[in-house]
Amino acid sequence: MRVDPIINDFSAGEISTQLYRRDSSEIYQRGLESTENVICLLHGGAFRRLGSERLSEAISASVRPRLIEFTTSTDSYVLELGANSGRLFDGDNSPVAFDSGVPPYSASEIREVQYAQDENMMVFFHENHPMQTLVESNGVFTWNEAMVNIAAKSISNPAAPVSGSIWTLSLTGSWSEGDTFILTAGYSSTGKIFYTTSTGVMAQRIYSALNVALRDTDAFILSGLTVNHTGTGFDYTIEFFDEYGDFVQNSLTIGSISGAGLGSATQNTTYPGSGIEAESIWSDTNGYPRAGTFWDQRLVVGGTRAEPATFWASRIGSEFDFITGPDSNDPVEFTLKSKRRCDIQTMLATERLTFGTSTGDFVLEGILSADVRFSVDRYTPYPAKALNAIELSGRVAYITADGKKVRILEYADEIKKWTAHDATFRAEGIAGAGITDICLAENPNQIAFCVREDGGFLAFAFDTDQGIAAWSKLHTPGNVGAICARRKGNVDEIWLAVQRGSSWQIERIPTSKAEYYSDINNASGYERQRLRSNDPCIDSYVAGQNVSTLTGLDHLNGSTVKVLGDGAYLGEHTVIGGQIEMTKTYGELIAGLGYRSTMRTLPVAGGNPLGSAQTMRRRWIKIFIALVDSVLPIVNGRREFTETEPQVMGAAPELLTGAYELTPSHTDKEGRVTVETDAPYPMLVSALYGEVQTGNS
Repeated sequence: MRVDPIINDFSAGEISTQLYRRDSSEIYQRGLESTENVICLLHGGAFRRLGSERLSEAISASVRPRLIEFTTSTDSYVLELGANSGRLFDGDNSPVAFDSGVPPYSASEIREVQYAQDENMMVFFHENHPMQTLVESNGVFTWNEAMVNIAAKSISNPAAPVSGSIWTLSLTGSWSEGDTFILTAGYSSTGKIFYTTSTGVMAQRIYSALNVALRDTDAFILSGLTVNHTGTGFDYTIEFFDEYGDFVQNSLTIGSISGAGLGSATQNTTYPGSGIEAESIWSDTNGYPRAGTFWDQRLVVGGTRAEPATFWASRIGSEFDFITGPDSNDPVEFTLKSKRRCDIQTMLATERLTFGTSTGDFVLEGILSADVRFSVDRYTPYPAKALNAIELSGRVAYITADGKKVRILEYADEIKKWTAHDATFRAEGIAGAGITDICLAENPNQIAFCVREDGGFLAFAFDTDQGIAAWSKLHTPGNVGAICARRKGNVDEIWLAVQRGSSWQIERIPTSKAEYYSDINNASGYERQRLRSNDPCIDSYVAGQNVSTLTGLDHLNGSTVKVLGDGAYLGEHTVIGGQIEMTKTYGELIAGLGYRSTMRTLPVAGGNPLGSAQTMRRRWIKIFIALVDSVLPIVNGRREFTETEPQVMGAAPELLTGAYELTPSHTDKEGRVTVETDAPYPMLVSALYGEVQTGNS
C-alpha cells in the first residue's frame, strides 16, 4: 500500500539509537537519525550552519587557548587566555592588548579557569592561583591579582624564629585596660602582611581599611590595637609575618602612635623571639577558590584544596573583604555537609545560589547573612565538572563530572523539589568522550554550543517550557578547542579556537541567518549575491575586496580551498605561499575550507494497517523537499529536481524558497531520507513529504 508521510518538524534533533524503533513516540516523529553541520531549530526547521571567518592566529599559536565573553557598559569583547598571556578582541574583531597586567595561568591551567562578572569587572578563579581581575575603566583594561581580605589560620610556634620580625613599642603615659591606639607604619617591600600583638592574633589583613595592595613604601594603619594593662608605661609587642607564614625581615618602619592623649611611644631595637607563624586560609599550600559567582551584592567563592566543601561570601558591597563578623552585612563562611565528600566544583546564581559538587547539587535556602539562620541543602546526586555552568531561562545547565551529560537544575513546582534532568537523555552518547567547554547564544534563538574532547562541537537548541531539546553534531576540518558566544548588535555569534595544522586560530561564526534572511528577502540582483557571500558556508575563510590575488591564507598553506567571487562559486584551488591567484579581479573574493552538511531522517513510521511497519519495506517513490532561501541539496544521492531552472555557470546561484519535487532513483529500504550539500551556500529545510510504497514486494 501507499502512504503519504509528512516530516515537517525536526525540533527533537539527533536522537539516541535506543529510540530508533519507538516509532509511535512523539520524539520519534520529530527526530533525526544523524546530523552533520545542520542545526535543528525550535520551530522545526533545520539549517546548514554558517562558515567561520578566520580572524587571527592565537596569542600562543602552539597552545590551546580559552575564549570568554567580556562585556562592558558600551561594548562586548572576546577575551582570549593563552599561556601566561591574554588579550581582547573588540567590536571590530581586532585584537586589543591589556593596558597593564598579565594572566598567571600556564598552558595546562587555562582550561580549568572559572570566572564571574559584575559590571565592568571579571573575576577569575583557579585553585593554584590567587583570584585575578580584569577591569575596564574609561577604555583602559587592567589585569591584576585581586587584593583579598581574608583571615589567617594554621598558627604555630616556629622552630627557628627570625630576627627582625618582632617589634617592641614602649608606651608612655597613663593607660587603662581596653584603651586603644593607632599605629602608623611603612612597608618597603611588596606582598600581603598579617600581624599579631601581645593580646593575640588579630585575624585580618593590615590593609583592609585601604582595600588596596601594599606596594613599595606604602604606608598602612593598624587601628583599634587594644591595651591589656592598667598603669603607666609598658612595652607593647607586635609581630609581622607575610601570607605564607614567614616573618617579615628588616622591611618595616614604625612611625607614629596615637591614642587620644594617652601618651606616646618609641621604637625599640628588634630582637628574636618565639614568634607566631600563620598562613592565610587561601595560599599556595592551602590552595585558592576554584569557583565563584556574584550573588546579592556579594562575591561568593569556594572549593580550595584545604577546604574543598567550604564557601566564603564577601561583605555586601565589598567584593574582596572576607573577614567574617556577626552583622548582616558581614562576610560569611559556610561548609557544605553530606554523607559523601562534597567538593565544590562550580557555582551559579540565578534566582537561587546553587553549588555543583562532587556529590550532587546544593541550593541555598533563605537569606545569606551572618545574623540570620540559613541552610544549603543537597537536592540531587549528580556530580558536576569543574567548569562554568550557564543559565538557561532561569535554570542552571552544567556538565557532569564525566563530561558526558548536560544536566539542567530547576525547581519543579509539581513535585515541590529541585531536580536536575538529563538534557542529553534523548541523544545518549552525543557528547562522545566528554564535553570540555560550553557557552550560550541567546538571540535570535537560544542555542547552547559545546566543545567535545575529540575536537568536534555540538549545538543544543532548547526550550524547557515546551519540552524541546534538539542536539546536532558539528565539525570543521581541524580540532575545536574552545568556544564562546559574543553579542554583536542584536544577534549573538560564536567564537572558536580551532587547530588548523599545527597552529591554533581564532575564528567566528554567525549563529543564525535571521538577519541574513530578513535583508535578503528585500534585496535583488548583485545585492543578493553580496549578502550571500558575506556569510559563506566555508570555514576559516579570508576575504579581500577588489582583488585578483587573495593573500592572508598562510594558515591554510598547501590546503585545497573553495573560492567565491562576488557570490559565484569559482571551484577549488590550492593555497601556495599563503595566497591564491585568479584570472580576473572580483569585488569580493573569499576562500576557505569546504565542509559537508548532512541530515538523515529516521525510518518511515506507519503504512501498516495491522500495526507496526517496521518489518515491512518502505520505499519513497516521490519526494518533495520544502526549502527557504537555499540552494538545491542532494537528496538520497540525487540533485535532479523537476521544474527548476538551470543555474548560470560563473554566477551566484538563485536561492530558492518553496517545495521542490525529486523522483528518487533509489531509496533506503526503511524509507530514510538523506539530505546533504557541500556547496558553499545556505540551506534551510522546513519539510520533507511525498509518497511511500510499503510492503515486501
